Amino acid sequence: MIQRLRIQLALWFFFLVMVAYILAGMASFWSMTNRLNISTENDLAHMCEEIAPAVDYRNGKPTLSDWMRVAARRHIPAQTTIQLFGANENLLESYGPKGIEKLQQGKTSSGSGNTEVSVYSHYLNLPEGCFVQLQLPSAPYDQTIAGFIVNECLRSIPLAILLAVFGWFYSGRAVAPVAKSLNTLRNFVDDAGHELNTPIALIENSIETIEAHLRDHNLQTDVLRIIQRASKTLKGMSQNLLLLAKMEQPHISLRLAPVNVAELVTDIGQDFSETARAKKIDLQIHIEQVNNLSNVIVLADCDMLTEVFNNLIANALRYTASAGQIYIYSFRSENNICIAVRDTGCGIPKECLPNIFDRFYRVDRARSKKEGGNGLGLSIVKAIVKAHKGTVRVESVLGKGSTFFVTLPIVDAKQLKFYDIASAKIKPETVDSSV
Repeated sequence: MIQRLRIQLALWFFFLVMVAYILAGMASFWSMTNRLNISTENDLAHMCEEIAPAVDYRNGKPTLSDWMRVAARRHIPAQTTIQLFGANENLLESYGPKGIEKLQQGKTSSGSGNTEVSVYSHYLNLPEGCFVQLQLPSAPYDQTIAGFIVNECLRSIPLAILLAVFGWFYSGRAVAPVAKSLNTLRNFVDDAGHELNTPIALIENSIETIEAHLRDHNLQTDVLRIIQRASKTLKGMSQNLLLLAKMEQPHISLRLAPVNVAELVTDIGQDFSETARAKKIDLQIHIEQVNNLSNVIVLADCDMLTEVFNNLIANALRYTASAGQIYIYSFRSENNICIAVRDTGCGIPKECLPNIFDRFYRVDRARSKKEGGNGLGLSIVKAIVKAHKGTVRVESVLGKGSTFFVTLPIVDAKQLKFYDIASAKIKPETVDSSV
């Protein structure tokens, strides 16, 4: 969990800083292009004002015949196209590179090669009227913009590497206090579970001694039953705390072996059949008959899986009223087998579903206390299933019942054969699985 939290923090740090960098780059790009466009337009307007005095009015029409003299003195850039249009917007004269032969304004595409040019037109109030138009290729400015983009992309590569390193370092520092607190809490839960075992064992032994003494003297009392129920509750809580502490270790030691899920769940369900009959609940187990899943094998810790289905079936019995129904079935999903435990109980409110697998979470605290629940069962179920590379989820409708789905990966024949060979070489059948 800590490792996952650290990775999430590092990714969020990387993402947020990169978004800020991209936004800053976009703002810089917009600012630079805007300044370049304004600068280009100002340059063209300034050149146009310098060229305007060179326009003469000869033989009834404007002309730029003295342009060469003005150009030599003013040092007009050679790549600039200078055109003279009449009042009716017809082209009269053109100097420099070939440009667009119609009156324009602003940035546009030229006919030859679809290259972009910046165009500025200026009206001269002569007897017949005319327009002086200047065109300047946008290629130098486009190259500047392209260079800016390339530089930003190149800079982003070392920045991304540095951000990944700094993000990992930062997330490590950030989760260190959390890891320390969780480790302290985990040790406390483990120690508390062990410490509870001793007084519980003493209480149970004392109860047995007192019961034997009372039987010898033909005495009866309900006090012992109360103490016995309380002792049983404490014992269950201590066992759950120990199991939860074990499942929350960074590396869980599982005794993995091939397990026939259909047989395991069927046996567990039959163990609850007497309790179901006592509560007048119809408990049905349909696993082997569905989709021919009677011989499906998973690689699992049998004791742990037993804990999972014990919890789910016990919860279904606890929250299903008399004359209700519990239906246990299975189906195959790709390379997984899914075991479903459906009941017609009270159901779970929709707003409670996201928290149903949290530790010590109880939907109805009053009822859970009355039924003996401590809010650890489903969190243990999730931890065990996750350790087996599986998933657990719930669907529920308030007042109609709930269905819990446990999905586990199936072991094929090749994997099973490989496991048999490996287990023959490795005597301690323990496998570390990270939660």
